Amino acid sequence: MGVVASYKEKKEKLVQEGEKAVKEDGAEVLILGCAGMAGIDKEIEKIVGVPVIDGVVSALMLMESLIRYGVSTSKVGKYS
Repeated sequence: MGVVASYKEKKEKLVQEGEKAVKEDGAEVLILGCAGMAGIDKEIEKIVGVPVIDGVVSALMLMESLIRYGVSTSKVGKYS
């Protein structure tokens, strides 16, 4: 599936492959590995019945948590 696929095409293919992964491989969670799939996670989750993780949302939440934790860029080596 190319990045230029329509929303409907993406959803149909992800549902098809997600159901296959759950049924045939015993998948208990699906992880969307492309920013082109961002924002479709909750719809797929409702249909397939397992948690679906959006990599873009996860990355943003991780950065937010690191900022709140007070982590910043290293001040030694390359970044000194």
